[in-house]
Amino acid sequence: MLNKIHILGTGSKGNCYILHFDNGQIQLESGLKNENLKDVNYLLISHLHEDHFPMVSYKKYKGHYLKTFFPSIEKFQNIYENKKLENCFISMFNVPHIVPNVGFHINFENENILYITDCGDILSLIDTLKNITCKLTYLIIEVNYDSFQIKGSQFFHKDYVVSNLGHSSNVDVLKFLSEINLPRTCKILFIHRSENHTNSKTYTIFDILPYNWIVAKNKKTIYCKPWEEI
Repeated sequence: MLNKIHILGTGSKGNCYILHFDNGQIQLESGLKNENLKDVNYLLISHLHEDHFPMVSYKKYKGHYLKTFFPSIEKFQNIYENKKLENCFISMFNVPHIVPNVGFHINFENENILYITDCGDILSLIDTLKNITCKLTYLIIEVNYDSFQIKGSQFFHKDYVVSNLGHSSNVDVLKFLSEINLPRTCKILFIHRSENHTNSKTYTIFDILPYNWIVAKNKKTIYCKPWEEI
């Protein structure tokens, strides 16, 4: 059973999420330092941007107790294995971004968890994931910016952020959630929020959906039963 999600960081300054199960830990991303890395069984990296896996992490892991592999590069893989978890199944799927990027489906201890971040075209994944989403217990998904707020913003990489190789908006994720067959009991964690391009109303559009959701914040812990932030 998944007991809690420890959020070391979320957003462009560094991403790191630790899933605490009854019998192990799985870490998503390594954009911030985890002082208790020795307790992690698997470390999963979506892509090689600095806020997900900085080069300092590569130097730290190389030759250490974790196998060091990079994602989306020939002869490497995405899973950093320390101590094997029995009956833990992890699969990957391609996620549209400006660099090679993957999402993860984790099946462990009667939990089905889907992780998607840095996705420029979330709607393109509906057909790919339709056989997975109907069984999910948790969905960890990026909502990076507010579609309405960003229209009036001017910044140097705006065209990239809103492109099909950029990031996910609140409106696109709402469409995605409305079209997939997600169980009503599924709990949702929104991650990778832009501090500059979201506001207090960004997530209220999700209130029309029958799901329990929380917006990830830095250095917070989400307890899964009940679903609440501490």
